[in-house]
Amino acid sequence: METYKFWTHSTCVRNESNEGVVVKEKIATVDDNNNVTFHDSLNTIINPRRKFYLHKPKYRNYEYKIEYVPLSECDEYVCVNRDLEFTLKEKLHKFTNKYIPLRTLCDSPYVYGADVNIEVLIKIGYMNKVKNVPILPKYTFSSLDLEVSVLGDDQINLASYCFDRIVDVWILDTFLYKTTDEKDEHGNPKRVKATLDDVIEVANKEIGDYLERFNLSVKYHVVNTEMELILGLFKRIHETKADFCGVWNMPYDIPKLIERIEKNKADPSEIFCHPDVPKEFRKVKYVHDKSHVDHFTDSWDWCNCPGYTQFVDSMRLYSRLRKVKGREPSYTLNAISLKEIKHGKLDLGGTHYQNQLYNFLYYTAYNIVDSANVWLMEEQNGDVSSMCMLVGNSLLKDFSKQTVMLKNDFYEYCLNRGMIAGTVGEHMGTPYDDMIGKAGGTVLSPYLAKDMGLQCIEERPNLHTLVNIFIKDIDASSMYPYTMTGFNISKETTKATMVELDGMKNSAIEELFTAMIAPNENALLIGKKFFNLPTPSELIEGLHYEMNVKHNGEQWKTQSIIEEFNNA
Repeated sequence: METYKFWTHSTCVRNESNEGVVVKEKIATVDDNNNVTFHDSLNTIINPRRKFYLHKPKYRNYEYKIEYVPLSECDEYVCVNRDLEFTLKEKLHKFTNKYIPLRTLCDSPYVYGADVNIEVLIKIGYMNKVKNVPILPKYTFSSLDLEVSVLGDDQINLASYCFDRIVDVWILDTFLYKTTDEKDEHGNPKRVKATLDDVIEVANKEIGDYLERFNLSVKYHVVNTEMELILGLFKRIHETKADFCGVWNMPYDIPKLIERIEKNKADPSEIFCHPDVPKEFRKVKYVHDKSHVDHFTDSWDWCNCPGYTQFVDSMRLYSRLRKVKGREPSYTLNAISLKEIKHGKLDLGGTHYQNQLYNFLYYTAYNIVDSANVWLMEEQNGDVSSMCMLVGNSLLKDFSKQTVMLKNDFYEYCLNRGMIAGTVGEHMGTPYDDMIGKAGGTVLSPYLAKDMGLQCIEERPNLHTLVNIFIKDIDASSMYPYTMTGFNISKETTKATMVELDGMKNSAIEELFTAMIAPNENALLIGKKFFNLPTPSELIEGLHYEMNVKHNGEQWKTQSIIEEFNNA
């Protein structure tokens, strides 16, 4: 019997005395018959140690940062991660009592491997231990949806949680009313107290076919207080130990849960974190992505909370994984679930205020469908598994940060080849940067790739080839995303990029090869401008002349000439 530990997600928590990285492990056990079973575990690494490197003084013959150096040319240092800044400051002989941020210390061109997140280093360690194991971890997924009172008190009155085709729904009893045929003094339907049986009856009527179609079952919980609702919800989350919990538009639901727990004078960290998390490392912090984005689904909020379950924004994950295909007209849960599973949200047929006051039983069914749809779409699409694969050795919270992911990949790439990657400092410029022409921000013009390849031909040592190393990808102007998708352009399908033709200007080269993408449509332009071929009108004029000569000067009508030309 063999066991393998897979990294699922992690959270780093630092308190006054210690730092801990809590790793959710997916442990695979293979029995003698090669049957694989998985179970969940938490591994808390207290005060993890890390390495960083300084280039030895005898090799420091440069002034500005370089991308990588051989490990053999470096002095290696090991320290506790939380002491990294202090230790690095000491080794750089910066004698001051002031705290110096890591990014500032990395301004030194001789510091290497110091700015990779400790969680990334731990993840790389996990991945290296199972890189030759022919097993893929199976991630478990759950989904969550809340409804909040719009009657003035802002309480969470409904919460539903779906896991393994079971939907648990918690109903706040103070909202559990139904209407009668009678009217009150204001002409509105009279409200009377409803029971759990009423809830089940309406749910079976409204969504019975839906539950049967998708093989779902529902467990109902009526609670007396909002805090009882929240505690019941998290008790169920902790019982399932799901790897991920998807929330459609997470910036609303998770901060609302934190807000309401605090409103009830309780500690969100104690409720969000699983009891298996050591008490000193229980902490929850919701991080809003404040970066400027072109579309609201490009933002990537994150909930830092150690434990078995990591909250993810299913809406933004759905959008990010399909970004190259273009934007959807709408990212509402109704629109996307209707597209993916052919079943949208229930139609409320009125405002949230009206439904919470006069149609709460139907409103409960509405909440059940919302959480179940998110789970059903994940079951069908496997977006979480795609995210875990695409993020590589980086952290899930950095899934939207391509530069951070590139840095982590480059670090491991160098390390596997006896090299160590440089660091990113606070000031990365050089006095000569202004002399480099830039177009389109940091998007590369193909002409800048000319004469940049390796000089690797022994007979012609000064020749720059088209062989390049340490390039993650090339994003040429106006290529991403539609051109690359439409013409299947990628590193695997591209043989070369044309950057120079003898006797032709760069602008003409770009126009020629742009036109060659659609040669049939652009044949006239290519033929006339680049091969000096005649246009149709010039051909007709020449043919007209030949016909006149052929028929002894007789005048032929243009239409006859065109017909003969077409027949030819």
